[in-house]
Amino acid sequence: MKRTGSIRIIRLTLFFFLTLTAVLSAAWLALQCFPQPLFRYQESWSNVRVYSDRPIPPQAKLFVDTARARLTRCPWNDTSVVHHIFLCQSRWRFALLTGPSYKVSGQNSIYLKRNIWIRTVNWQTGRIINYAGKEVPGDRTLPYYLAHEMTHGITIPHTGRLVYYRLPPWIREGYADYVARPDFQFEAMRDAFVRGDLRVDPFTSGFYWRYQLKVQYLLEIRKISVDSLFKNAIDPTQLETQIREGAR
Repeated sequence: MKRTGSIRIIRLTLFFFLTLTAVLSAAWLALQCFPQPLFRYQESWSNVRVYSDRPIPPQAKLFVDTARARLTRCPWNDTSVVHHIFLCQSRWRFALLTGPSYKVSGQNSIYLKRNIWIRTVNWQTGRIINYAGKEVPGDRTLPYYLAHEMTHGITIPHTGRLVYYRLPPWIREGYADYVARPDFQFEAMRDAFVRGDLRVDPFTSGFYWRYQLKVQYLLEIRKISVDSLFKNAIDPTQLETQIREGAR
């Protein structure tokens, strides 16, 4: 009898745990699709809807307009597509919405709904405050992050979610950076790549410079189309060899 009672308790505990997990997972997925109740403030500019948990200052429009202008570099840009940007000025909101990716500075929930999460912004400098509590330096400004994440959103309708998910990171992230960073110093970055500069290694630096180098080489030197890029019929090892040889 005692053994039967123990088994029953284990089964009830397991059932409770699985049920709670399912409920919490469903609630989190619902929040991923419809996070608006967490954000009190809202502004709209053209096809961009900005939500925030704190008041949105007037200069936000300038940063949004700068990001929208960069999207014209993408032939698939469709101004009828509405981008929903959620500014998480509170750290816990960003962590809640990004889950395991809570250390990033921006993210697009492209595999559920095209909602964009952005970490705390310093409106005076137009820069994001990263996980460590410091401003993100260099050319990764707020317009860069906005344009990068919006590029993900306008690319997926042309590839399909499953195909996009299966693409190698150098295509997904490299193209998003190509659109979002128009002042990329190609020659200088190629020289750094040939030298083996660790800043060009995304696994060491966290930057997508190596990815953008590949994409920009294909689009601007090899003159392939964006459609051809996303067909993913490119050998990355051979591509890097061609980039090195072109630097000689």
